[in-house]
Amino acid sequence: MRVLDNNDREFIRIHRELQACSGCFCFGSCQSCMQQATVASPPGQIIGTVEQQGSASSMKYTLKDVNNQSILTIIGPCCIVNGPYSCGCQNTYTIRKTLFERLNS
Repeated sequence: MRVLDNNDREFIRIHRELQACSGCFCFGSCQSCMQQATVASPPGQIIGTVEQQGSASSMKYTLKDVNNQSILTIIGPCCIVNGPYSCGCQNTYTIRKTLFERLNS
């Protein structure tokens, strides 16, 4: 994904390799199914990653800096499908500094 400024200049690039079973949290902690994206700004200079964490009950992601240190954790719903086949749950996400410290937003 390329993020452009108002002058159509790219200032962030997010790259993710395709995983065979992507998007299915039901594989829980299957390491080969975990998603990881690199974030570069300016393009070509990696500033961090977004990594999916293993969970059979919800979507969890960790934002890490270039030194592989965790910065934030994002915890999402167990149901991310909308439409007539959805489970009816709200798609809300919680951002935490640590696993137990919720950010005010």
